[in-house]
Amino acid sequence: MRRVISDPKLDAASRAAQTQAVTAEYAAQIEAVSSAVDEEKARREASAVGKVAAAAAVAAVPLRVYGGASQKLREALELFDTFCSRYFVAVTVFYVILKTLHYVVFPTALDGLDFHAVPDLPAALRSVPSALK
Repeated sequence: MRRVISDPKLDAASRAAQTQAVTAEYAAQIEAVSSAVDEEKARREASAVGKVAAAAAVAAVPLRVYGGASQKLREALELFDTFCSRYFVAVTVFYVILKTLHYVVFPTALDGLDFHAVPDLPAALRSVPSALK
C-alpha cells in the first residue's frame, strides 16, 4: 500500500485503481482469517473441552465476585489493623512514660489526695433518691 501511494510515476486514476486492488486483497485476507477464527471457535465450543470451559466460565462469575469482595474486605481489615496498631502503640508508650514519671520522677506528687473520700454533692442532687446506695 505504501509503495503504491508513494510511487511518483502513477497518476491519480491508476493510483486509485491499484489502491482499490490492494485494499480488496487485504479485505479478502482479513475475511479468510476471520472465518478461520470463527470456525475454530465453533469447533472448540462443540468439543468436550469447550463444554467444560463454558461450565467453568459460569462458575467463574461468582468466584470473581467473591474474590473481589474478599480483596476489599482484606484491604479494609488491613487498614483498620494498621490504624489500631499504630495508635495502640502510641497509647502504650504514653502510658509507660506517664507511669515512669509518676513512680520514678514524682513518687510523692499525689500523696496528699484522698481518692477514696466521697465527694460532697450539691444540694440539688442530695434530694434526689439515690439508686447508688
